[in-house]
Parts: sequence; C-alpha cells; structure tokens
Amino acid sequence: MDSRVRGNDSFRGRRHMRRFLSIIVLLAAFVFPSCTGTSGDPDDETPFYTNPDDTDAEQDAAGDDDAARDQAEPDADLDADLEAGEFNLDDEDDAELSDLPDDEDSAASEDDADAEVEIEPDADGDADEAIEAETDFAGSCSELRPVVFVHGVNGGSANYATMIGRLIADGWPEDFLFAFDAADPAWGCNVDNAEAIHLLVEHVMAVTGEGRIDLVAHSMGTLSSRYYVKNLGGQDRVNTYVTLGGMHHGLTSPCWSPVRPCIWEELCATGAFIAQLNADPATPGELNWVSIYGTADSTVPNSSSQLDGAENIALEGVEHDGANGLLERIEAYDEVKRVLEYPCW
Repeated sequence: MDSRVRGNDSFRGRRHMRRFLSIIVLLAAFVFPSCTGTSGDPDDETPFYTNPDDTDAEQDAAGDDDAARDQAEPDADLDADLEAGEFNLDDEDDAELSDLPDDEDSAASEDDADAEVEIEPDADGDADEAIEAETDFAGSCSELRPVVFVHGVNGGSANYATMIGRLIADGWPEDFLFAFDAADPAWGCNVDNAEAIHLLVEHVMAVTGEGRIDLVAHSMGTLSSRYYVKNLGGQDRVNTYVTLGGMHHGLTSPCWSPVRPCIWEELCATGAFIAQLNADPATPGELNWVSIYGTADSTVPNSSSQLDGAENIALEGVEHDGANGLLERIEAYDEVKRVLEYPCW
C-alpha cells in the first residue's frame, strides 16, 4: 500500500513538472517575441533580403523560360545531394543558408548576367568562400553607400518600409537599399543570423559594385549584426554601423528562465555571448559606431543601448517600436540619415 502511494505521488509530481514547463514555453512564445515590431511567421518561406527593385527583377525573370529552368534545376540538385549526404556540411542550418539565394522569389538575378551572384556550397560546403571570391574589392567607398537593414525578434523587412521610403525620397538609389529577413525571426540563433548577414553583405557588394556598405540594426538585430561586424569580417565592409534600441548589454530576464533556447542564452546579460561582444575592443575597426535609443523605450533599458566607444544618441520621448518608435519617428530618421552621410573612413 505504501509503495503504491509513493508511486502515485511520484507520478503526480512528474506530471505537474511537465505542465509547469509547458506553461513556461507557451509564455515565452507569447511574451518574448513582442520585443520588436510586427509579428512574423517562421514557416513563411521568403527571401533572406528585400530590395525595392525585386518586383521588376522577378518580372524579367518570369519572361525568360530558360533562365527560370536554370534557376530551378540547382534547387533540385541541391535537395538530391543533401538527401544522399554528398555535401560535407556542419549542420542543416549551413545547408539552408547556402541555398537561400537560389529561391525563385529572391530576385537575386539581374538583367546583366555578369552581375549575377549564385551562392552555392562547394564540395566542402564553404558557401562564403565562393562568394568572397566574387567580391574582392579594394575598399572603394562612395559618398552614398548601399545600406543593409536588420530587423529584431519576430520582425521582418517590412519594419523598415517607412525609413527606406524616406531615404529614397532623400536621394538614396532604390537598388542600394536592402532589408534582411531572418530564416527564423522568432527563435533563430544570432550566430546563424550573423552568417546570413555576412552572405547578404557580400551579395550586396557584388551586385552594386561597391566596396563598402552601411549597416542599420534594430533591437535584437543588434546582436546578430554586431557579431558579424566583430567576428565575421564586417569591420572591413562597414563604413557606418547604426543601432536602434540595441541590446548591447543584453537583458536580465532571459537569464532566469528554466527554458533556454539559443537566443535566450545569447541575450542573457551575464552570458558568454554578450561578454564576448563587449570584450575589449567592444567597438573594433575604423568604422563609425552609432547607438540611437529612445528615452521612452520600455522594452530595452537605455543602459543596455549605451555603448562605450560609440556615438550614443538619446531621443527624448521616443519608444522602442510602433508609430512613436525608433523606426517611425521623424527625429530618429533624421539622426539615421545624418550618420549615414558620414564620409568614408
């Protein structure tokens, strides 16, 4: 009798623990993604960047049956090779990352075939080596440079529609403005997103012929883009790096959670990821480091957005996102435009 009672108590305890963990996961899914901007669908198969000229490029591609067939065949070959295990890739994420520009909707093809960049893994799965060979520029730098925009958690390229429209109105060429779309905007790891940003920057330099770009990141996008700048060669590619409501010093709440997806590990203020980013030098290279944040930001503390070695700009009464947020308010745009006009270093 006693053993049955103890067994039932043990069973009930395990059941209660499973229910507790399930509730934590559900709360995390609803609460944490609200960190930035609009909601996104992780299952939505979209290109890994958006450019205002995408519509025209897609119409041109649709009118050429041969080009469409040539674009589709590498996808089938890649899928077959992956199933057969013929690629020496580190993990499935590398395969997905290498395959991104082959999406028929990515509008990566250009009218000039010489400018086309195909990011495909070689026999060793080194996609970046192939594209870097195409973008070996001598550090040339224009007065107005291409700009790459990086969204935050659960965001997307649409978050930058207002800012991109204003830049176009102020003289930036449409084909110089690229908005990144993460493969998994809700739960993707920052280190993986950083690698995708690296590939996008190389692609931008190849199709524009420019030797340097500017980089703008919002909220969690700060961590992935900053990892790219510090660890993946971005110091040589970026002229001005602008963060908006950036989580430079992480947040404390993710450190307390019993459920620790990779982005929470990376976001934890006392974790190894944040420590590495802020280790000396926290702002390496000759590029211009700029951190813009709003004093009414209730999502990211101003203390986390302030970065030693950067130009820190506080905007009175501006919030993290929304109509009164850093991506919409004209005061924030004016500061972004001002620093994007910094001369080449």
